[in-house]
Amino acid sequence: GHAPGDTKSEQTVDVVRRDLKALALYKKLIIDKQDLFDDESGNLVKFRAQELAARIQNQILVAALLGGSQEGSVGGTGGGGTRGLFGIVPDSAAGSGFGPKVATAIAGTSNEDAYSAVVKTIGSIAITAGGNVTSAGLTSTGITLFVPYAAGGASWITQLLLTKDLSGNYMFNGGNLEQMLRVKQIVEVPELAASNKIIAVADAAYQLYGENKPEMYPFFDTETNKDVLLAEQYIAGSLAGYKQAAVYTPFSS
Repeated sequence: GHAPGDTKSEQTVDVVRRDLKALALYKKLIIDKQDLFDDESGNLVKFRAQELAARIQNQILVAALLGGSQEGSVGGTGGGGTRGLFGIVPDSAAGSGFGPKVATAIAGTSNEDAYSAVVKTIGSIAITAGGNVTSAGLTSTGITLFVPYAAGGASWITQLLLTKDLSGNYMFNGGNLEQMLRVKQIVEVPELAASNKIIAVADAAYQLYGENKPEMYPFFDTETNKDVLLAEQYIAGSLAGYKQAAVYTPFSS
């Protein structure tokens, strides 16, 4: 409050700028005309269009999470440079600038179980009285958890379900994992398996700019009798909002 005679103090805002420039992510599939002719149901044509769009969406996700050399990420392959998607992992690891303003790096400890790791990660996302708020003024309604996936029982969810308490009993013996962890959804990502990183992101914190869906460009090569379909989407993106994502890296001796 204000006391008579006192000078009112000012609030300060630390503003950091990041410019986004879109690049074209593309996928292409070629089918021989004979195969198209034999496909009387038309399912092959439908599958190709759906598969191309799904591959682009997956690449957007991977580039946004991992950044680095990933195709479509800033500084990555297939365009890169200053264009594309700023990765959440590089942002969390940055020592200065924009990255550490929007993402937090969490270092794992020796013999830390999957449950402790995820609780620390989720708890590192900044929360205000009104919820998680992004720089665009959008209020988050939840957190999405991205976890490693690997076949053969080595996935993160499997390890979490095998977590035991001090009495040797399994901590999770049924029920909804999202509700137990208080997250909106859990997404398994095979590309995270190599590092075993866990990434938590508040809703609307990662903002995409550019085209909303891929454009489809058909072409028929008369010399080879091949039918070509190219899917291409111009996209750029970045985290926005103070500490709206967290990246957990397992302990390494």
